[in-house]
Amino acid sequence: MPILYKSSKYFTYSYYIITPFSIAFFLFLIIAIVSHSNFNLIFIIFLFICFSCLFISEFESILKLKYIEVSEDCILINHKKTIEYKNIVYVYNLRYENGYGLVLWYLDIKTNKLKVILVFPEKENSVKYTYRDTLFNTVELQVTKFIKEKAIKSNPHYLNINNRRYFLFSISPTFKIFK
Repeated sequence: MPILYKSSKYFTYSYYIITPFSIAFFLFLIIAIVSHSNFNLIFIIFLFICFSCLFISEFESILKLKYIEVSEDCILINHKKTIEYKNIVYVYNLRYENGYGLVLWYLDIKTNKLKVILVFPEKENSVKYTYRDTLFNTVELQVTKFIKEKAIKSNPHYLNINNRRYFLFSISPTFKIFK
């Protein structure tokens, strides 16, 4: 079974390294600013709440980030787990810092629960995006189109149960959208 699409090794593994360092740097920066300044207690609480939300979402994205290989028959996650197209619930593109990401909702057969993964696909050199496409996030990657087509063929209820979701709600395990 030949691999048609796969994740970008560079972006996937660099995200595992860069994100923890940037979180540590910002924590150090906040502690340094707060400890050497006469800030109001309300401002310090505001900083803590804002950066806590940011750190939690970044940490969750690290946990959800996976390396995938897409073939004609299935999707292989981290060279271990296989997902059949009939178990895919929803897939969509996500505008991210380094380009476009892919969010994939699927039903885990062993636990019978929905799981979400975040993927940074390889760059598509042949496709040129306009500024408007990038600004309004109207671009759909080839890998997304392929997975959607396969999922629709395998799961006839695919489009009936899905709407586009916001990033925080799509990644976070605390928000229950499906039962």
